[in-house]
Amino acid sequence: MHTAEQKYDPTPIINELRGYVDTWRALPNPQQWQVTPETARLLQHWRAHPFQGVRPFFCQIEAVETAIWLTEVAPRLGTGAKSPGRKFRDHLAGANALSNPDLFRIALKLATGAGKTTVMAMLIALQTVNAVRHSGSKQFTRDF
Repeated sequence: MHTAEQKYDPTPIINELRGYVDTWRALPNPQQWQVTPETARLLQHWRAHPFQGVRPFFCQIEAVETAIWLTEVAPRLGTGAKSPGRKFRDHLAGANALSNPDLFRIALKLATGAGKTTVMAMLIALQTVNAVRHSGSKQFTRDF
């Protein structure tokens, strides 16, 4: 049993994050996206390329966009107490501190059949391209 004070409801912060990602996604100019040129190019590809076969589902692109917003955009939004980037990064750091504080993780939740393997492949491509192009950066990984 739990009380109202003990109940964990992630819906408000998830919906708030979705609002920020929606606003960011609507920016028409890639120069405004606050991501690396490599990330911008991948986003343009995934969003608009006329795929011959199966194109990424909207939910797959939204999941990747959310991960990109949290990892590339949020840190660039400032460090002030009212910065939305800081709010979400602090929330994630708090969740990570409960289990393994030395390993910063972001979890994405997709419905059964939504294509989580494709999302993982998209994120691996994103990380790999950026790690190669920005070899001195600790923001991108080469380990999967």
